Amino acid sequence: MRELWILLGLLSMGLGIIGIVLPILPTTPFFLVTAYSFTRGSDRFSNWFHNIPLVQKHLTSLAMTKRKKWTLNIAVDTILITYFFLFDTTVVRITLIALILIKHIVFFKYVKTE
Repeated sequence: MRELWILLGLLSMGLGIIGIVLPILPTTPFFLVTAYSFTRGSDRFSNWFHNIPLVQKHLTSLAMTKRKKWTLNIAVDTILITYFFLFDTTVVRITLIALILIKHIVFFKYVKTE
């Protein structure tokens, strides 16, 4: 079971690193999953991960600048709206609208702004 936690940690860390470059992927949630997975899997991996300066930056500062918030929201909205027009199913369209609304509420109400 420990190996699965380490594998999940490595996978989420890779996605988190990609998220640093691409505004479509959020970095912090992936790093949080990595931290949790490494804590469950191995003390050695956990200590190594927590001592990386880039990780410390993303895990200690959970606030985003206004520019980052808007960039991320516009990118994700573009993708969700594209899917809205690609699918003709009413259930899928309602789900996508709900996702957009929930995303905006969470981002502007609960995610801190620097």
